[in-house]
Amino acid sequence: MAEDIKILRDVSILMRRHQGNLTRKLAKYNLSAGEQPIFMAICANPGISQDKIAEVSFVDKGFVTRVIKSLEGNGFISRQKDETDRRINRVFPTEDGLKTYQLVKKELKHINDVVAEEFSPEELMRLESDLKRLEALVNSKGL
Repeated sequence: MAEDIKILRDVSILMRRHQGNLTRKLAKYNLSAGEQPIFMAICANPGISQDKIAEVSFVDKGFVTRVIKSLEGNGFISRQKDETDRRINRVFPTEDGLKTYQLVKKELKHINDVVAEEFSPEELMRLESDLKRLEALVNSKGL
């Protein structure tokens, strides 16, 4: 039976579809689905370091650097050298970035609400628990 159930494949397909839909929805804000988690991390944590962004977003530092350049070019964020350690870049949202952040948060909440309304509260709690368990398994087994 286990060979018929392809859990990670299904999760991957779901994620790719969600990324595609999210990219279309975020285009009006001049953001991509790939940029969105990094943008949200910066806005939620003004002054966060680029290394910490990579850590909390589960992406490599090179990708974070490319996204930050794009977000900076779009006027959403600014970078400043850390006052005590000049090797560290601190990243801050701009006023335009914070306005966009609020709009994107509403968009993401709406998407989540639409999906969640198809489940009971108990089903949502179980789903969240099962997904966290799956993540822990994947991490612990190096899959």
